[in-house]
Amino acid sequence: MQKLYENLQTRKSNSEITMKIVGFIPARWNSSRFPGKPLSLLKGKTLIQHVYDNAKASEIFDKIIVLTDDIRIFEHACKFADETFISEKEYMCGTDRIADTLDLVEAEIIQPDLVFNLQIDEPYLPPTVYRSIKELFFENKDKNVKCFTAVSLAEFDAFDRNNVKAVLDKARNVLYFSRQPIPSVAYCGDFYYYKHIGIYAYSPRFLKEFVGLPKGLAFAENLEQLRILEAGYKIKSYITLSDSPSINTPEDLEKLEKIL
Repeated sequence: MQKLYENLQTRKSNSEITMKIVGFIPARWNSSRFPGKPLSLLKGKTLIQHVYDNAKASEIFDKIIVLTDDIRIFEHACKFADETFISEKEYMCGTDRIADTLDLVEAEIIQPDLVFNLQIDEPYLPPTVYRSIKELFFENKDKNVKCFTAVSLAEFDAFDRNNVKAVLDKARNVLYFSRQPIPSVAYCGDFYYYKHIGIYAYSPRFLKEFVGLPKGLAFAENLEQLRILEAGYKIKSYITLSDSPSINTPEDLEKLEKIL
């Protein structure tokens, strides 16, 4: 039995070594809440480079690729990103932009086993969160789980619509995301407010399926991840106690600059 256990552990370690993980940073210029956000400065460094550097520090990525629609972002990202692509095509969300580029990346650069969507909103996401989501992917046995993300129990303003809330089941699968405070009270028995952290991980195969999923709830809440739940699939979450201050508006950036 001990020998079998050792063999299984070796097999898992080998699979992790050979597994290719790619992070994509979708970075468009004309964000409705914060135009030009990727190139906005925080402590002397652009938000997009903060995201890249923090992801790189996790040491799980074989490539980190920037996808943008703007020449200014493209020229800046070329200075540090592993690869950079520019396309003026309009997309409903960043995941659609990633999915549309994936075939080209697989053909010309690398064939990933796991794809991360790294969002500009999260410039200070702890590297441990990336590693923990990767572990969730390895440990998952539920074939209906198609996406992996993170939520935080750190204190935040649950009544701010820019802070997306999540409700989880006992297996840490997400039941729903909303810009409204859900559940309707902050603490009731075993329920808390979970703040959703803007990071997603998927298999490339599911990512290509994502573009064809229903968009009704996603339009209603302006939350792309609801397409997955509406289609009947599951999203597994990693729970962290760490705070990851999100940048959704210029006011968020100004506030964080003062705190830092």
